[in-house]
Amino acid sequence: AYHFNESSGTTASDSSGNGRDGTLVGFPGTAWRLSGAFAGPRNALSFDGVDDYVNAGASSPAFSNNLTVEAWVRTTDTRTARDLVAWGSTDTCIGDNAQFRIDNGVLNFGMHDIHAASCGDYDNYWESVVAAGTMIATGDWTHVALVKSGNSITLYVNGQSAASGTINKTLTVDRMAIGSLFYAGSVVDAYLAGEMDEVRIWSTARTVDEIREN
Repeated sequence: AYHFNESSGTTASDSSGNGRDGTLVGFPGTAWRLSGAFAGPRNALSFDGVDDYVNAGASSPAFSNNLTVEAWVRTTDTRTARDLVAWGSTDTCIGDNAQFRIDNGVLNFGMHDIHAASCGDYDNYWESVVAAGTMIATGDWTHVALVKSGNSITLYVNGQSAASGTINKTLTVDRMAIGSLFYAGSVVDAYLAGEMDEVRIWSTARTVDEIREN
């Protein structure tokens, strides 16, 4: 869990006790903001949409078969593919990635398994679940969540189910980033413009009641 309660420095501490601290990359000294989220301590992290992200490094939380990601976010960013939390591979010849993101102002989760004839020869095999009817790029603090139970995907906005579907893919990923996409060994855009707070990653598929509690 990343509470983003620090007020200085370049470390986003993991409060889970698992030692998965993240490193702030690209942020100026003014990255910390007073949070308006309705949970947790009262600081948040401000992302500029240009080059700011949190690198979870070699100790990244795993992208598991059962997974829950929760966050509070405040943004007006309506560009395509602005990542909240994403996973990719450190291998430059593996382009697999998973992205929990805002896409044209709405919540989206997708998985991209790369079928390449040779290193760098990437084809696009993207599948996603989109909460098309719920605009979240409103400038208000909004709680968002992804629950992955095997191949079943559910997206939540403010504790309410906003979309569900199935994605049948197996990925090879080992690195997580917050606020950008990590892909084939490096961060490649998809930078979020806005504020985030209380990013939590669980290796279980949490229930709707548990989502609403946060």
